[in-house]
Amino acid sequence: MIKCIFIILALIYSAQAVAWNEGIRGELRWGETMFLENYSLKLADFSIEDSHSFKVLVELQADNLTIARRALQAGEWFDLNDSIKVTAEQIVKGDIEDDPFAIIRLQLPAAADISLILKGDRETYQGGDEMRVQLQIENRGIVDAENLRIIVDSTPPFVNERYSISIVEAGRVWDKKKETHDIDNFKINIKAPYFPHPTDLRIEAHALYSDPQGKAYESWGGAAFHIRGPIQLHKRVEETQEFQESYYVINSLRNSGNRTLDLELSDSTGSGFRADCPLSWKFTLTPGEAKTISYLIEAQQPGLGQMLPNAEVGYLWGENRYIVRSEKPVVDIFGPSIEAERKVSPTKLHPGDVAAVSIQLTNTGNKQAAITLQESVPNGTELVSGSVNQSVILPPNGTYSNDYQLRCMEKGTVIIPCQELNYRDARGNEYHTSMKALEIDVQEKKTDNRMKRNSTDAALNGTGRMDSQNMTGQASVQTEKADVQKENAGEKTGDANEGIKDGGDDYLPALLITIIVLMSAAISRYL
Repeated sequence: MIKCIFIILALIYSAQAVAWNEGIRGELRWGETMFLENYSLKLADFSIEDSHSFKVLVELQADNLTIARRALQAGEWFDLNDSIKVTAEQIVKGDIEDDPFAIIRLQLPAAADISLILKGDRETYQGGDEMRVQLQIENRGIVDAENLRIIVDSTPPFVNERYSISIVEAGRVWDKKKETHDIDNFKINIKAPYFPHPTDLRIEAHALYSDPQGKAYESWGGAAFHIRGPIQLHKRVEETQEFQESYYVINSLRNSGNRTLDLELSDSTGSGFRADCPLSWKFTLTPGEAKTISYLIEAQQPGLGQMLPNAEVGYLWGENRYIVRSEKPVVDIFGPSIEAERKVSPTKLHPGDVAAVSIQLTNTGNKQAAITLQESVPNGTELVSGSVNQSVILPPNGTYSNDYQLRCMEKGTVIIPCQELNYRDARGNEYHTSMKALEIDVQEKKTDNRMKRNSTDAALNGTGRMDSQNMTGQASVQTEKADVQKENAGEKTGDANEGIKDGGDDYLPALLITIIVLMSAAISRYL
């Protein structure tokens, strides 16, 4: 009898020796399967004919191989070699509309579960700073973790620590000083290393341990800490600016390393701004030394969220060259911006003709603009229509047009000069733009050469008719006139000869008359 009692107690003890975890719980219908790690459980069939003994037939597989088949009533369970436990918690028969189902739980042996948590007093350090890092060790399992060996190292290689702990109880955090209320974690106090450029130092912890049955486990944990490089570079500018005003950009540098460095700083304004000087510098900074470099910029156009490029500083560390970049400041530019376009048509005309001048103004800014348009009438022209003086208020993205006409009075080049256009915003800030100069070429009308010859001929013969018959008739008349003049001249010559005979005093005047008459006749004939 006593022997039987000992056997029963031994069986009870062996049954309680394995602690099971929570496992998983599922509702299975005919033919359905549930999975846990490398195990699977299929509800193969129901046995519900006997209303007092509902049963389910389950099939357990490991790595796709069947290792057990059992028929279970509600509340019954079985396990295999203390490796997995199967429990039929509830069996529901259902009715005509609903198929029967069973609620099954699968459990694995409980394990020690060590969590390694690394925490620093801050996330970012400068080379040489004190780093206060703590390692917290917590057993989140339901059995104790024993014989812990913990390795702490880092990437890049810098930290190398070893720790040993005999036991961490289930559900507890390891505490070096258990008599205090505060948890005393492992402390790793180191000085941040000097790196040649900004680097993430990753500290990692690795734990090897076992449960009370001697089964081995391992856990990992880690954290990354940012270590700044030797050079800090920051770029600052006023975040809100007025258009067409100048503002300072400030680049501040500091050598926080452990050696003197020769630096080359370069900066850029991008396409949205212009600077007042070249943006490159060379200088040297000793450890701990700081320097500030500033310059003026002016925005090219209003707009929100305009980004300046980052500044860059380069230096040598050993045989390698490194680049550090600043932030990219974002700026909001407020103000009106007027684009003015002026055209004239036509650009070539004759005296007395009219040219049309058109002006178009567009506000491409983000504020209203009050514009005063004042032009003058160029010399050699007169205003025919429209107005050269206007005042207008343009909203953002607004457009205004003004047209007027000029009559060009004189030959030559009419110049409409370059015009300065002034405008202001609601706060009274003054702005300006310009319109380019325009030219109008005024030319005399061209006259036909035939018309010029007709005018000359008309002046010679007293008429403006140029037909060949009239010209022929005129030539015949002129020939007849010449013959008559010759006959008259012959008669006058005979009379002159007789006069000579009669008296020498009248000879010379008669001779001169004869010569003049002959010459006139000859000229008339050729004409």
